[in-house]
Amino acid sequence: MITTLPKPPVLKRYFLLSLLLSVPIFLLLFSLQPKRLLATAETPSENSIYGSGDIKIRPGFASYDSYIQRQLNKTLNPKLREIWKTRDWDRKIQVFSRFFQELKQKKLLFNESKALCVGARVGQEVEALRRIGVSDSVGMDLVPCPPLVIDFHNQPFDNDTFEFEFSNVFDHALYPQKFVAEIRPGFASYDSYIQRQLNKTLNPKLREIWKTRDWDRKIQVFSRFFQELKQKKLLFNESKALCVGARVGQEVEALRRIGVSDSVGMDLVPCPPLVIGGDFHNQPFDNDTFEFEFSNVFDHALYPQKFVAEIERTLKPGGVCVLHVALSKRADKYSANDLYSVKPLVQMFKRSEVVHIRKVDGFGLDTEVVFRKQKAIPRS
Repeated sequence: MITTLPKPPVLKRYFLLSLLLSVPIFLLLFSLQPKRLLATAETPSENSIYGSGDIKIRPGFASYDSYIQRQLNKTLNPKLREIWKTRDWDRKIQVFSRFFQELKQKKLLFNESKALCVGARVGQEVEALRRIGVSDSVGMDLVPCPPLVIDFHNQPFDNDTFEFEFSNVFDHALYPQKFVAEIRPGFASYDSYIQRQLNKTLNPKLREIWKTRDWDRKIQVFSRFFQELKQKKLLFNESKALCVGARVGQEVEALRRIGVSDSVGMDLVPCPPLVIGGDFHNQPFDNDTFEFEFSNVFDHALYPQKFVAEIERTLKPGGVCVLHVALSKRADKYSANDLYSVKPLVQMFKRSEVVHIRKVDGFGLDTEVVFRKQKAIPRS
């Protein structure tokens, strides 16, 4: 005789069913949670980008050495390096390969591209590039992991070396602008930087050339630039104007000749009556002093953000700043930074909007960028 077990009550059946369904859900959540925690713990980022476009540097570093040490604490962690080289190796290579294949399909990456991966740790992204056919690829990181090399704040490569660069460590850059607008090495101190600038500015042969052979020629070129700005209603005869880094004052003389009589220049070495002494990292003027500021020496700024901040401080709300910069080639040997894109320059202006960007031919500088300082919003 076959004995049948009694059916459990309906309530018990629902309880058993819900218990069985909860097990895989619990396991799924348990498997996801460590990854989320690992991602948080593994990322001692130094800056954050917000939707507004602002880049905010996180506090907590007494010096650049303390920042480097914090990065090394992660990069040299033996457990993390073991994970990167074993459990994460193939998985990450597959993901990177998919990204890079999509870029190849969009004609942004080619097998012939000379490629650099910035902040590549143990090199999964380099291996991914090589596996999809981009054989001339190399990575760069604080800790060498052949063929990986060196600190990403001081790339050990010549200008115009790569056709393709990839990075997923922008948030680890202590100096984000330096990540894309490279500061040249070689200054042991601020005094040594100032001395190098003075070596050029005080050179008697150069000063003689600036005041004689170059004088009329440069005034004519500057006058043409300024007349065009007047036609665009960006400069007026009534404008109180400052020329930053004016040497002997050709741009100031040009402004005065076209009718902008309240104009003055500023440089490390004064050249009366057109140029007064001053450091563009710390302008000797009150807030909201000028309606117009012009400079063609952005590449000479050791601290580009400070250079820009001083312009925004001394410019009146609604005032116009005009910068001439070099993008297509490296500036002269006295320059302290190299700009490869307008984007980092625009990001440095926190209280201004771009008016226009155009190509110019200005004594080795090829791009004009015009900003207008935002007007103060009246308090209600």
